[in-house]
Amino acid sequence: RVEADNVTLRGLEVRDNDWGILMMGGEGSVVEGSNIIGNVHAGVQVMGGRNHRIAGNTVNGNGTGIMVDMLHQERRSLLDRATDPEAVARLAQDQKTAIRSEDIVVSDNMVRGNANLGIAAHWYARRITIQSNTVHLTGIERKPDMAMIERVEREMTAGLGSQAVAKVRTQEIGTGIHLFCFVEDSTVSSNRSFDNAASGIG
Repeated sequence: RVEADNVTLRGLEVRDNDWGILMMGGEGSVVEGSNIIGNVHAGVQVMGGRNHRIAGNTVNGNGTGIMVDMLHQERRSLLDRATDPEAVARLAQDQKTAIRSEDIVVSDNMVRGNANLGIAAHWYARRITIQSNTVHLTGIERKPDMAMIERVEREMTAGLGSQAVAKVRTQEIGTGIHLFCFVEDSTVSSNRSFDNAASGIG
């Protein structure tokens, strides 16, 4: 886990872990020229911070390939929070103060056979550049963990009481390049996204 500025991670083999490389906040760090393979969750996850660069890596067979997200202060898992009304309220408040990911470059990566998403930018990420990557066989070589997705749905539905039924947007699982939840001022250019289970870009 990286919680510092101006860190360079280069030429690494990061394989068969829970998370591959987890970057939390900070500024100006680089992940390049590394093989990031077979991790349960994301191969590379950027959670907040600025001016990070993820470039020239091989990112294969992870839960998600490369994810750009927010850094929340409420760090317990979604499953822990979903059935606790007070925690849900804290999460809503935290959404206002969480650290965004800004000015992140994801380029020239080979992203193959990840289960859920190839490359994704979510939750108010701003000025994200996704360029010159090759993304393919998402949701095909490694299958999504549908049992885990169903568990998320059950736990979230329980937290809602009788008000609604929570559903994960399963039609988007297997998307090559995915932008979701208020991503702003971002660019997707010169990528090759093909042979994915869902959309190439969505």
